[in-house]
Amino acid sequence: MTDSPEILSSPAPASRTPNRRSARILDAASRCFSQKGFQGTTIIDVAHAAGVSRPLVYKYFGDKDGLIDSVLETTFSDWLSLNRGALSDQPDPEGVSAGGALENKFESAIDFVRQRPIFRAILQQDPQIVMRGHLEGLRRCRDVSAESTRAILRAGITSGEFRSDLDEESATASLEMILFAVLERALGIRPELALEASLERATIGLLLAGLISTGSAS
Repeated sequence: MTDSPEILSSPAPASRTPNRRSARILDAASRCFSQKGFQGTTIIDVAHAAGVSRPLVYKYFGDKDGLIDSVLETTFSDWLSLNRGALSDQPDPEGVSAGGALENKFESAIDFVRQRPIFRAILQQDPQIVMRGHLEGLRRCRDVSAESTRAILRAGITSGEFRSDLDEESATASLEMILFAVLERALGIRPELALEASLERATIGLLLAGLISTGSAS
C-alpha cells in the first residue's frame, strides 16, 4: 500500500496536540519551507530534516498542505502568545518601566523570528500563505503587536515617563513600522542589510531617546 498523500485521509487529531515528535517535524518543516519554499519542499525533505519516517509525517499532518497549515497556525499562535505577554508586562512603580517594556518587546520579537525562519515567508506574504487563507492570521499578528505597543505607550505617557505630546496612534504606527523593518533585517531578507547586535542596540536606544520625557513637557 502506498503512502502517497493523495490517498491519505485528513490529519489525525494527534497532529493538533503537539508532542515531541510532531514538534520536531514542525520545526523541520519550518526550516525546509523557509529554505526551499512551499513548492520546492517535499515530505521526504521534511522527514529527513526531522529524522523521522515519511509515513510518520503523513500520520500527524496528512499531507504537505496539512503540514504548512500546522506550521503557520503554530507560528501565529506563538506570536500571539508573545505579544499577550508584552501586554501583561506593563510598567509599574516597582517593576519594569515603559521604556524597559518596549525594549523587552523588541528584543523578544527579534529572538522569536530568528528561532522561526518561516517568518521570512510570512513577512514576505508568500503566495501560498495568502492562497491558503492565512492572510487573516498575518493581519491578526500585526494587530496584536500594535495592541501591545499601544498599551506600553499609553502607560508610559500616563506615568510621565514618555513625552506628553506624543500622539498615541501615530507613535504606535511608527514603532510598528520600525519593528517589522528590524525583523526583516533579523531574518536576512536582504542579506546586504544584516542586523548586527550593535545596530539592534542603537536602534532601540534611539527609539527610547525619542520617547522619554525630558521633564519640560507640560
